Amino acid sequence: MSHRSTAIGRHTPPHAWEHPAKRRALRGATLLLAALPCVLPAAAEATTTVPLNTGYNHFVFGVYPPAGVDNYWINIASYPTSGPPIGPSRILPVAPPWAQPFPFPLPLQTRWISAWPTFFSPPNTSVQNPAYTIFRKCFCLSPNFKNASLSFRVRADDNIQVWFNTILNTALAPTIGNWSPNLAPRVSLPSTPNWFRVGRNCIYVLLEDFGGHMGFDMEGTIQADGLAEQPAAGVAQTFPCACGDSIKHPQAAAAEEQQVIRQIATIAEERLSRRAAMQAARTPGTPFSRRETPWPQSRLLTSGWSRRPTE
Repeated sequence: MSHRSTAIGRHTPPHAWEHPAKRRALRGATLLLAALPCVLPAAAEATTTVPLNTGYNHFVFGVYPPAGVDNYWINIASYPTSGPPIGPSRILPVAPPWAQPFPFPLPLQTRWISAWPTFFSPPNTSVQNPAYTIFRKCFCLSPNFKNASLSFRVRADDNIQVWFNTILNTALAPTIGNWSPNLAPRVSLPSTPNWFRVGRNCIYVLLEDFGGHMGFDMEGTIQADGLAEQPAAGVAQTFPCACGDSIKHPQAAAAEEQQVIRQIATIAEERLSRRAAMQAARTPGTPFSRRETPWPQSRLLTSGWSRRPTE
């Protein structure tokens, strides 16, 4: 199998360009903020619910317009590269084989999204040369949060897998996405309390494509006492939760996140290699079905990065 490159955004240390005196003043302000008591985004006894919906604009409490971008679901890595290494997801019209977007709770309260501005697969995508994208959506939990849970249903074209915070927490095992309206959507696995942590929490989606069309549509929620009502927005992933002692330093958070991204990308790359090997072992002239899977029976966990990402 030929070498592949994965686009992963480069983290720039905050204030690296600023004068030392200004950096010291900013650091002092940060330490002062950390010393202040944290303000919970909701009353301790109240449960806040935040949609995980694709194509949902939390700023206006409705879906994004067609052909727009989703500023909460961020495209963080892809093969082939889809433009900038990191960027908002693209809002898609419904491709002919896809079901209509999920209603949540009213009609059309989600949208199909992709890393590309079209529902067509990237050029030259096939079962022998698949494409993939990794997406991320993040939110914030305050100290002393409780009763946290997540749940969702999803359709995808073609294959999809979902993790929460690390690849040890599988929210949806690798599965064919059931994009057709006559097939039931896929449903998340039960979450457990130890998945959640104070500060930054992220859900990651790996979308794999074997030609034709590419995209996914999710409807779901995060619920918790002490959940910030607005999820992280934008490529820089800003948070409404400003509790300085509960959120990791941006550099540490970025390093941890890049490790998770690399682990997921390695999983995708290894599946592509297995698929290529399976195709080579088939009888010549026998095509590989989009609904055949190269997944092993054992759970795939990878802690390394076998290829150098393109920066």
